[in-house]
Amino acid sequence: MDHDLSEAHRARREQLLEEIYRVFADVDRVDGISWSESRVVDDNGSESERASARSKDVESGWQELVDDHSWTSEVGVGGWNFLDAIGFRYYLPAAMVRCVRSGYDQGIEFQFELPKFWLRKYTLGKWSALNIEQQVCVKHFLQFMAAVSGDERWERSLRSHWAAVDGNPDTERCP
Repeated sequence: MDHDLSEAHRARREQLLEEIYRVFADVDRVDGISWSESRVVDDNGSESERASARSKDVESGWQELVDDHSWTSEVGVGGWNFLDAIGFRYYLPAAMVRCVRSGYDQGIEFQFELPKFWLRKYTLGKWSALNIEQQVCVKHFLQFMAAVSGDERWERSLRSHWAAVDGNPDTERCP
């Protein structure tokens, strides 16, 4: 991707990676749904099945997932839609780092669109564990992805909800 980026975008990418690592540094998933567990949740598994799946996710932090080829953020079963707010906040920075490095969606762009109807409350609930500094970082991430990818979905996601981080009183903020 480097050869496709301007010098300004390469510099911005490095700043954004530093920001992601800084603002999400201490994030853990204690008491949150793990990635393997999300598959069991999707399949309406029992509490014991969920616990068994959760025990398979043994990384010491989200940072380990960035370069872990066995973890994929693009899923067909489980994943983003079946995480709670804690799990979402935990896996989000790893996926964002992958997107910033590659310039491509890693299965998360859809998670930034704020639905207008019945899924709105659910989506806001998943974002609820993000503090304001993390919300600002996500906004910067969306701006970067919109600029480098050429994919209008990133810009739509930015307008959908995350523009509220700038304090626009007409737009709902993350809880």
